[in-house]
Amino acid sequence: MVLPALFFAGAASIGALALRRRRRRRGEGGDASPPSSEKRSDARVPFVDRTRVPASAPSPGAAVRPLEGLKYAVKDVFAIEGRVASFGSPAWRATHDPATTAARAVTLCADAGAVGVGVAAADELGFGVTARSSSAPRGAPARRIPGGRSGGGAVAVASRAAGVDFALGTDASGGVRVPAALAGCYGFRPTQGAVSASGVTRHAPSMDTVGWFARDPETLAKVGEALMDKAPRTPTNSELPTSLLVVEDALDAGDKNAACAVGAACGALGERFAKVTRATGEGGISRINLGAHLLKICPSLREVARALSPETEERSAGLAALRECHRLLVAAEAWKEIGPWYRACDVATNAAITPRARELLEACAAIEPESLATIRRAREEARVAVGLLLDGTGAALVFPTTPGATPGAAKKAKDDEDEDGNGGEVRRVNEDEEAAAMETWREKCSRLVCVCDLVGFPQVTIPMPREGGGAGVGLSFVVGPRRDFSALAIAQQWGAKIAEAFPAIVQNELALERRKTQTPPSSGANGAAAAAAAAASAAAGSGDSAPGEALKARGNAAFKAGEHAEAVKLYTAALDKGGNARWRSIVLSNRAMANLKVGSYAEAEEDCTKALEGDPKNVKALLRRGAARSVSGNYLESLEDYEAALRLEPKNKDARAEIERMKNILGEATPIPDFD
Repeated sequence: MVLPALFFAGAASIGALALRRRRRRRGEGGDASPPSSEKRSDARVPFVDRTRVPASAPSPGAAVRPLEGLKYAVKDVFAIEGRVASFGSPAWRATHDPATTAARAVTLCADAGAVGVGVAAADELGFGVTARSSSAPRGAPARRIPGGRSGGGAVAVASRAAGVDFALGTDASGGVRVPAALAGCYGFRPTQGAVSASGVTRHAPSMDTVGWFARDPETLAKVGEALMDKAPRTPTNSELPTSLLVVEDALDAGDKNAACAVGAACGALGERFAKVTRATGEGGISRINLGAHLLKICPSLREVARALSPETEERSAGLAALRECHRLLVAAEAWKEIGPWYRACDVATNAAITPRARELLEACAAIEPESLATIRRAREEARVAVGLLLDGTGAALVFPTTPGATPGAAKKAKDDEDEDGNGGEVRRVNEDEEAAAMETWREKCSRLVCVCDLVGFPQVTIPMPREGGGAGVGLSFVVGPRRDFSALAIAQQWGAKIAEAFPAIVQNELALERRKTQTPPSSGANGAAAAAAAAASAAAGSGDSAPGEALKARGNAAFKAGEHAEAVKLYTAALDKGGNARWRSIVLSNRAMANLKVGSYAEAEEDCTKALEGDPKNVKALLRRGAARSVSGNYLESLEDYEAALRLEPKNKDARAEIERMKNILGEATPIPDFD
């Protein structure tokens, strides 16, 4: 159920429902504090051990450190001096030496004043989503899996075990985001490489990144301040989004409660975005089928989709293709990292590896790296395409973190009452049926998490309250690369509002469904944004003497409304009207951006070249031509464009980041030029 009426009916009725609940709770002595997970005793928290890491001594006269006095846990993949990080495997632990230095992230936490109080369980060798390490205690009920490879840390945070305030984990396949949703805490996956992974054992290095959990968004942000020392907060990278893109095909993978989480966001934030639209003619809440969008403009991803089962529904084909890319790339990288050790294991060590882990390793070994050329191109195309969608536009994707609660938890809801002493007969589910349901849940979950794994952009998870069906439900926001503090600001400023609106949304979902026919699909936030954008653009262009200015303004409005093909036509008509060289350079650059959006990379490159002939200092044209050349595989020419842009704007972070990426692709060791 997608709840389209809820997403676009406006905030008035939804906000009134939430307001009534808020007043009623306050009248009963309640509060609007962030949601927390159900209580669990320390005995159920899968700590591997209680290794302590003391905080570093503060410098005399120094300011109060961001994590002063906070306690944290680390996943059993982070190096701690004098200890072996087991990678969730007794066999791995037995064949590796204790660390001589701590992982960089652990050192940064200590320097920020935090105290490590325990090591949390990890899935064996990084395989799985249960966080049931073969070396960890088995205390938790089977149906309440924390999910994700870093789930031990999520449970430690959610249950306040040993006084833990936050926990460090790693995320290559939802390892932080999924358990955050299931355990009921905040979780964050930063931009790939934003946090040092030195001293961390990783499953798939090109996708594995250090992430973390916290019970509240303020602590989540403080940890970010401490760990992202190479990319500190700036006014630009911490701005809140000006528009939201509801990912429709992700909603298709979720249950009713997962959809209600997105509905809660639209309801709680609808009026805010409506004000932005009215004031600026930009922004708003709109929909996007992300998979279909990427299939349209990513030719290699289309190849992957065609190779999949023809039974794949077209609406979900894009995310299914991304999932396949993710699955194969993770497997290939896991074998490259773990395979040599596995093949070198003696008989006794091999026996200590569980049969399931051995089976998965052998499956990874069967993948030929040379067969992944198309997959790698598809990943690069998707990274560029999602970057164009978000970076510089002030947009954020919003969708459920998971499809909902895990099947075991959903099917045995009454068992919760038994365990809490409230009665209720336990419903026994056939093990085969439960396994099949779990596999379906896992497949849907991987569709939701694979996007950020592949493109490497920041994603924050906001937990929904258990009240009213929020158990196992989280809401994700994805922003453009290096806008990590924007994602953290979303959690701080919007998290509690969304969570507070959620129970009322769930309770009134049936009534909203009955009213959905009253809201035409073309109206609501998307239609209002398009109309306001068109009016604002037309007004802005009315005073310009260029004969094609009105058409240019209409092209801008079409672009902002997501009608990129129409924007190309309007920009072309504007250019046909004439105009001076600088004006034409701007319009050509705009048309190039629209061509990038529709996947016409050769046309986008040609437009940029013409734009630069009219204005050699058009930085946007250089950056966009670099993007077009990059996605077409012309990395050397792309590098030249980005370096030219950096010469004109020495502080342009996008140009600098793309230069570094191109040099990594080309294998160049020369430093990034400094044009300051």
